[in-house]
Amino acid sequence: MPYDKLVKGVAISATGTYPQGDLTREYLQKLVESYDTSIHRARVRVAHVSRYRDADIPEAPVFAYVERLALKDKNGRTYLLADFKATDEFFEYKDKYPEFSIEIYSPESEHNPLNQPHIPIEKRNKPYLAGVAMLGATIPAVKGLETASAYGETSYRFDSRSFSDNNKTVMAMSEKMKQLAAELGVKEDNEDALIAKVKELMVALETAKRAQLDKEKMYSETTSALETQNAALKESLEKLQKEFAEHVKKMSRSEFAKKLSHYSDTIKEKVMKHFDEYGEKAADALLNSISEMQLSTQLIDKVDQNANTPTTKDYSKKDYIDSISSIDLNKRQAAIEWAEKNPDKFRKLFNN
Repeated sequence: MPYDKLVKGVAISATGTYPQGDLTREYLQKLVESYDTSIHRARVRVAHVSRYRDADIPEAPVFAYVERLALKDKNGRTYLLADFKATDEFFEYKDKYPEFSIEIYSPESEHNPLNQPHIPIEKRNKPYLAGVAMLGATIPAVKGLETASAYGETSYRFDSRSFSDNNKTVMAMSEKMKQLAAELGVKEDNEDALIAKVKELMVALETAKRAQLDKEKMYSETTSALETQNAALKESLEKLQKEFAEHVKKMSRSEFAKKLSHYSDTIKEKVMKHFDEYGEKAADALLNSISEMQLSTQLIDKVDQNANTPTTKDYSKKDYIDSISSIDLNKRQAAIEWAEKNPDKFRKLFNN
């Protein structure tokens, strides 16, 4: 009999006051916390153990094992749920023995598997699920549970490698569900409302994601368009700068050419060629050099023409200034400045 069929969420007990005592939520929670399949797996079979022991008859076969326990709060009552790893016989007998009734090892019982010597001390002295009885004509103490007929095999075939029996994980999930229900303002025992709220949030989240994607797409398109515009503006600006520079150069060349109006064509051509190749400053320096040479020549000629000029050896700056008194005022000023800036040249020209 392979135990390869999974039956999930079977309500096997619930809170209430019974002949055996009170079953509180806290007590059921202890059953969930203490349950460990590596220590002992509760059996699911027909009738309670006491029937076989008292009547001294062979026990019935095991139709399933309890693999996991969990709690569920609904309509003001807490239910103990179990997942079964069942055989085909479970489904054959579930209609004949439809009621469930649990068996519990008390915390102090010597038969409690938690009280074995090899079990850590911190796990001992806690109630433990011993088994689950399937009842026929016998009336169970816990009323109001779904009958076995209500449960069918899930589409999941049991695989021990993928099925978790870690009850701490189950407890943690249960607590998280409670927290989620509280945060969403939904009663924790109202599954339908909780599911509806979660679906609503998922739709809102999906809508927000789409809106974000649309924004990112629009931003990307806008950025691309701006980059294209920026490139075009940059190209236009560079073109304007180039045109402006050429215009300024032409204006500067035209203004500079006016300085050459009284020079010979040969000098004009030479200076303007220098202007085009090296710029205005270099051309201006060349022109100053040429002007200095021309002025010196003119001054010498003027001195030679003056009949009252003393001998060249006695020639002074005053005589020099007097000798150029008839020259144009601007040129005369330039001649004086030249003499002051070039004393060596001045003495060389007039005191040799």
